[in-house]
Amino acid sequence: MADKEMDRLKPAIHPTYSRVLCAHLKQEGFSDADIFSGTRLAWQELLSEHRYLSLEQLSRLIRRALLLTAEPWIGLKIGANTPVSAHGALGYAVVSAPDMRTLLSVVARFVGVRLQLVQLKFEERDGWGQLRLHENVDLGDCREFLLGALLGTYFQMTDAVSTGRTRDARVQLPFPRPLWAEHYERLLECSVTFDADGFLVEMPPEQLASPCLTADPAMHRNAIRDCEHQLKQLEKGGPFS
Repeated sequence: MADKEMDRLKPAIHPTYSRVLCAHLKQEGFSDADIFSGTRLAWQELLSEHRYLSLEQLSRLIRRALLLTAEPWIGLKIGANTPVSAHGALGYAVVSAPDMRTLLSVVARFVGVRLQLVQLKFEERDGWGQLRLHENVDLGDCREFLLGALLGTYFQMTDAVSTGRTRDARVQLPFPRPLWAEHYERLLECSVTFDADGFLVEMPPEQLASPCLTADPAMHRNAIRDCEHQLKQLEKGGPFS
């Protein structure tokens, strides 16, 4: 079996996100039969199992969601409406961070506790904070959904801890400008460039040092400790995977 195919079969996505996707479809009025047709998955199984899903498994749900909703931007839409608490210890580490610079650093460092398909790198260039993404696995036809979901999640997190969305942020996405690009611009309310070399989110210099409204030193220490523990377990192939 080819390496790329093997990568798609490895457990890599926290089960919360498949549940969130299905819950969204249920709220849109679709039945379990509609949602799970042809996916070889079931709602009760997703609720009771705590094993990470593979990209191959999640891709079945993503394709089904795209077919049912006819909304290719649904990943962005769901990410933007998923509460921080859904991201577990990572979410709590984010909302309790002292400032936006730390928030970005935490997201980059611990994204793997929830999603191992990608790596994020945070750095500062010319004063701007940059969050770059590298695909550990070829995301294929799920790329727009997953990158959109990450993008929506990022802005949902920054909105949750700040006085308001930074309209000066800049976003680059590594796929051609779609016919539905206005949905990205409407939901993100900032500059979006398509057909870029890679996924990049930039935060302006004046925003990086902004204190988080929900900063909590004790909670932050505990959440970081939990994230570190979970990451070590995953790296060892422990119970989380």
